[in-house]
Amino acid sequence: MTKENLLVFKKTLNILYIEDDITVRDVMSDILNDMFNNVIFAKNGEDGIKKFINYNKEKIDLILSDIAMPKMDGIVMAKKIRKIDIDIPIIF
Repeated sequence: MTKENLLVFKKTLNILYIEDDITVRDVMSDILNDMFNNVIFAKNGEDGIKKFINYNKEKIDLILSDIAMPKMDGIVMAKKIRKIDIDIPIIF
């Protein structure tokens, strides 16, 4: 795959980004929105699961998540999401 093809491919991906720190989430928002077609943001694990279920009609292609979060941490969230979709890539 050429560099140009990779750039075009990245723009077709839908990303779910979960981060409880609003400052980090705001900084990453600019970066991720430049790289990917559609970025859905969640503020904790519970919110991440809700958004995964609600937006999965649009097919989320990748989950980027913090681990230490209030309400539900990233590991517990990932285990619950794996029960819904075993193949979704999750990066912490």
